[in-house]
Formats: sequence, C-alpha cells, structure tokens
Amino acid sequence: MLTEQEIARHWRNLFHRGGVSLSPETFQKAEALLEQIRPESPLRHRLGAELDELKKRQAGTPKKSPRQAAKK
Repeated sequence: MLTEQEIARHWRNLFHRGGVSLSPETFQKAEALLEQIRPESPLRHRLGAELDELKKRQAGTPKKSPRQAAKK
C-alpha cells in the first residue's frame, strides 16, 4: 500500500506532465490511486473532486457559473 505522499506524487505524474492525454486508462489509474486512500482522508476528497472536474472537462460538459446555479 502506498502512502498519501506517494499517491500524490503518482497523481502529479499522471496529470501534470506535459502532453498527457486524458484517456480512459488515465482515469482508471487515477481511480485505482484513490481507492488506496482512506475514505475519510482530505487528500482523497480533494483528488476525487479534481478527478470529477477533469472528467467533466474531458466530456465537454460546460461548467455552470455560480450565478446560473443560483437561478435554479
């Protein structure tokens, strides 16, 4: 099992290297890293939110502004 520091380093290598494509394999690797972190860990929450945002961007889902979200 990896430490949170090692997971954070692997995460940076996955997403922050130049020219990295956001392929389904990349997302699977990221999810595998998340599964190694305790559920209550702040790192898991932060990386999970980052992964969700990356998936939305990859899918081309436009992000709603706070003003649009408040109109509902």
